[in-house]
Amino acid sequence: MAGILERRHPFRRSLAGGVVLGAAAGLALGLVEVVWLLLTAGASFDGALETGSFAALTALTVAGTGALVGLAQGVLAATVGEVAGALGDPRRDHAWEARLYTALAVPLVALVCAQIFSGPRARTIAHHDLYAVGIGLVALILWWIAIRTWQRLYRPELHRRAAFTVAAALAVVAVGAYVVDQRVLVRLYPYFHHGLGALAFGATELAIAFAWLSSRRRAVTFLQPANALLIGCLALAAGTAALAELGRQRALRTVILERAAVTAPLLRATRHADVPAPTGGVATLEPAAAALPDGPHLGAVDVFLITVDAMRADRLAPRTAPTLSALGTTGVVFDHAYAQVPHTSFSIATLLTGKYVYALSALGLGAASHETLPQILKRERYKTAGFYPPSVFTIDRERLRAMEEGAYGFEYVKYEHLDAARRTDQVIQFLDAEKPARVFAWVHYFEPHEPYEPHAGHFDWAQEAVDRYDGEVHYVDAEVARLLAYLHKTRPHALIIIAADHGEEFGEHGGRYHGTTLYDEQIHVPLAFATLDGGGLTAHHVTAPVGLVDVAPTILSLIGITPSLRMRGRDLGPWLNPKPAPDDAHGPVFAEINQHKAVLAGGHKLVCDLGSDSCSAFDLEADPGERKNRIADPFAAPLRRRLDAWIAEESRFETGGEGDGRTRKLLERARLGDKTVAHELPPLLEDPSLNGEVARLLATLPPDPANRAAALHGNDAAAEEWVHLAYARLGSDVHTAHVREALPRLCAPGGNAEWCARAALTVGDVASMGVALDAGALDEQLQIELIRALGHSRDPRAYDPLMLALAQVRTRAETVTALADLDDPRALPTLLLWLPNEPYVPARARMAALVAQLGRATPDDARKVLTELAAGEREAPVMATLLPALHALGVREVAD
Repeated sequence: MAGILERRHPFRRSLAGGVVLGAAAGLALGLVEVVWLLLTAGASFDGALETGSFAALTALTVAGTGALVGLAQGVLAATVGEVAGALGDPRRDHAWEARLYTALAVPLVALVCAQIFSGPRARTIAHHDLYAVGIGLVALILWWIAIRTWQRLYRPELHRRAAFTVAAALAVVAVGAYVVDQRVLVRLYPYFHHGLGALAFGATELAIAFAWLSSRRRAVTFLQPANALLIGCLALAAGTAALAELGRQRALRTVILERAAVTAPLLRATRHADVPAPTGGVATLEPAAAALPDGPHLGAVDVFLITVDAMRADRLAPRTAPTLSALGTTGVVFDHAYAQVPHTSFSIATLLTGKYVYALSALGLGAASHETLPQILKRERYKTAGFYPPSVFTIDRERLRAMEEGAYGFEYVKYEHLDAARRTDQVIQFLDAEKPARVFAWVHYFEPHEPYEPHAGHFDWAQEAVDRYDGEVHYVDAEVARLLAYLHKTRPHALIIIAADHGEEFGEHGGRYHGTTLYDEQIHVPLAFATLDGGGLTAHHVTAPVGLVDVAPTILSLIGITPSLRMRGRDLGPWLNPKPAPDDAHGPVFAEINQHKAVLAGGHKLVCDLGSDSCSAFDLEADPGERKNRIADPFAAPLRRRLDAWIAEESRFETGGEGDGRTRKLLERARLGDKTVAHELPPLLEDPSLNGEVARLLATLPPDPANRAAALHGNDAAAEEWVHLAYARLGSDVHTAHVREALPRLCAPGGNAEWCARAALTVGDVASMGVALDAGALDEQLQIELIRALGHSRDPRAYDPLMLALAQVRTRAETVTALADLDDPRALPTLLLWLPNEPYVPARARMAALVAQLGRATPDDARKVLTELAAGEREAPVMATLLPALHALGVREVAD
């Protein structure tokens, strides 16, 4: 479009017009992004200085990119003008330009038409090839008309008011496209968002062109080649400098990566160094224990560890948990206790071992090697009993198979789904029947885990999800009261520990449930130690940050057993004393999920995403809602060094480590998914003992272009396969062909499921993706990659593995989205049966939209199911999807 701005001028004038118009459009669109982020995420900026810095850097970054795009447009337009001039008389007729632009549009239109009829359902339409050709011809005709309209409309003699009106209309289109990009299908369908971004930029360019025309070309001096060259150079230089500065200002970078639509892709395309790791060896994480006094000793008392699933720390209050909160009057409450993982499976494993089992599992040190608290206490002649549901292992079952099969080492086990009342009855019956002399019992109450069910007498008026959640907390609290009343009579000297495996989110940071972030609503949990008779522990609150990893060594120390040196948690005894130890004597607390790692110390918190190399730092005392990223504050860098030290410690603590400290650290960061070390791994291939693992890491980390020139090699057949895969992901045609040929062998029964999955993803083989997904034993992120790829394939062979994947709770929402991409009507009957009983809100919302999508051809059954669902639906996110779905099926009125 830019070159048409000055069609009658030579080649250099088209380039000048393109650069100026692109820079102006980029600046305008950058300002739109600035306004949007200030309105929607203004609380994330710290004062006027940071806000002004964000506005200037964002606008300049997009302006510089716009100048570069405008230059390319100018070259294209100038070339078309030159060719058109050679084919016809440009002074009389510009039809040749329109013809050439139309010819250039043919490949893009053909690609779009092919996508329209690529779905399995669309391919069943008779003569769909002819329809595709017809749609393409109509699109090209409309494109031709648009070009000719532009040529006739964009003239100096156009009335100023008309030009201004057109400019205003195009500006509305540009802003509308940007808003849709930010609000619709967020984080889904990249091509949809790329198209909206291109539309917003193009409409902005046209709006500026008509605005310039309405001004009677008063800014014509900017289009002089020399001036345009200066503007272009300034825009590019300023944009490059601004992009680099955004990378250095990590607080702004995190906000932009999470919230921006135009600037975020530019920022992701650049690499930025993180806070440097400590040099000169591994930092010391823990203060000297000798400096702290011993904690209380209770002797060989009975121990009851009571955990409440998904209970947030702020629910340990009289309104929701009167019994549990009352323990603070007889015992010690830790006000800042944190789960190490916001998932039940690994959180409980950490609680019962005193180790960071999630990190150790990622490092290849499986659950079978970790001694549990019940195993230790059984040796001390305690009767150990566990009462817990199978849902404890719903997530990450394969990685914790040894713990599940061994029942954590408990002697007496009740492993079944029960509501809180029956669980309490079960514990009482065990104690009455067995009458153990000394007992360690773990009792896990599944409520208030979603779905949040009403219970008579416990907030049974509640309608909103958060109120029903509170009702379930209240219900569990009443059952704990019943259990404690029984223990008061039968075991009055027992030690009681109250904890939760993780918290629960209700939209504080845009999400629901748990297992997705390391914000406090998901990892801040209640933790209290009390004795039923009040002996041995003096009631007080502790403000030091502690972790669930500290519970096991603390229990052992309280009853007179020396904790194992391999336990990573700290004995909290010094903080159980009437005069607790200083807060800073405990040392940092760590948490993690996927590639996100967090460290907490001294009222401060740092959360880093190793996959995107971005970090957020929070002052929890001044900002308990974790809104303002203080990554530039002095406390952030020491926290990052502590986080690096913790990552470096884990493998060494268990095994003694591999090789020198630098090698060990590189391997550990790579195992935990840190993409920034990929280019440092090739030299490690020379070590025969590391060759196989390094080859695998090179094939599984995001491909680093710097490795294209590296000499990658494997010392054995397995390592060589990983090397082929690494090169294939870097774009090598030869290695891609090898991977494709090897797929049948890699995906054969009994093969390596991860190998099969990554190879299938690399070459886009749908059948092999299905085999890998069905095989299981894959980590969650890799399962999601397979599910998304199957949906995007639009291949009928993806139907069966995706339908089987619906049974997986953790990835169900992603599976429904993939089925929507697949658009296979065979899924409709199953979805009609499944939808009314689907308990998870995100999956239910997406499933309702999919039922409407697939039910268009035969809408009666879909209308019936969706109408019945709407009549009883209580969740706003589901209703927000249901109403447009019903409208799409012709239902205009829904009962309130």
